[in-house]
Amino acid sequence: MKKLFALALVAIAASGCGGTLSSYRFNAFPTVYVEVVNSCFASTVFIKSPGGKEMPVRYGESSTAILERNFGSRDSQVVLTARGIGNDGTYLGSSSRTFYTGYSGGRQDSWQITYLQGGVRSCSPPRRP
Repeated sequence: MKKLFALALVAIAASGCGGTLSSYRFNAFPTVYVEVVNSCFASTVFIKSPGGKEMPVRYGESSTAILERNFGSRDSQVVLTARGIGNDGTYLGSSSRTFYTGYSGGRQDSWQITYLQGGVRSCSPPRRP
């Protein structure tokens, strides 16, 4: 019985507590799945999670960020930060958004990035004369 319990713990740890076990998704902590869409023209947006992981999302593409509430935390808020870099290497700015995990299970949300603050140019395409 102890070996079976230890094997189950190893399987959970190996799954990353948010990974996929067959077709069933196991969440050890309250989780929010955020579908991030980059609508910032001619750019790559880097999404940074509270854990420090960064993932690039190119213009017109989307990616899913999985955010978990920290163990023992009563705060159900998780902040996701986006930093934009133009195709020519210019800094376009950054933006942050707060997502709520709830207190149990998982939920889904989306974030379409159309504006970044503090950069060289806006996210909109250049205007035609």
